[in-house]
Amino acid sequence: MTTNFAILAAALWSLSSLAAAAAEAKLTHFAHLMAEAAVGENAPELTVDFTSGAMFGNLPLRFEVTSLAGIQRLDGGAGHAIDEATVEVTWLCYTRHAASATRPAETAWFISNATGAPVILNMVVVQQVDAAKDDGCASVTKDFAFPKFGVPAIGSGAAELKAHFGTLPYDNVHNLYYDSTRPATDGSGKSIYQRLGYALTKGGVVSGIALSQTTN
Repeated sequence: MTTNFAILAAALWSLSSLAAAAAEAKLTHFAHLMAEAAVGENAPELTVDFTSGAMFGNLPLRFEVTSLAGIQRLDGGAGHAIDEATVEVTWLCYTRHAASATRPAETAWFISNATGAPVILNMVVVQQVDAAKDDGCASVTKDFAFPKFGVPAIGSGAAELKAHFGTLPYDNVHNLYYDSTRPATDGSGKSIYQRLGYALTKGGVVSGIALSQTTN
């Protein structure tokens, strides 16, 4: 399964290495870790669909089906892309500033490594970080609808994660990863590979969530 996740990992790793040198939008450090093949090695393998219930406003987020153009039509925002010899990584990102100075800003990334058209969604990342000023993400108002998930998300505690997944497989930087592998139901003989990642604060509260899917 590590080989299959490496398809998305290779694309995002190439992006993150270039983004440091370019004054343009980039993924957060957590998204970089999510994509890096060295993380998630102790992730338990489950057979559930992590993407079930994922929404963006009234739009169901159907991974490998929903297009980035469809998301952009809902809420605008500039698209960003980096071309490589073998892959193209494309994404939209939005930063929502909190109404109170005591609450952190949040940024959402909608990411694709699909080739051809339409450019379809492979990964969603939401993290408590301000990526508008330095990373080129669109600034949006506090009432902007951020992605919602059918799994515990931003603000959830470690106890809630353990109750939902049955285990807390921390890595050496106190992040959590869960994998899911299920056979595709279209008769193709392919498998659906998903990875769900969490960044937690020192107090054990989720400050970042990343969810990816690839089928092969």
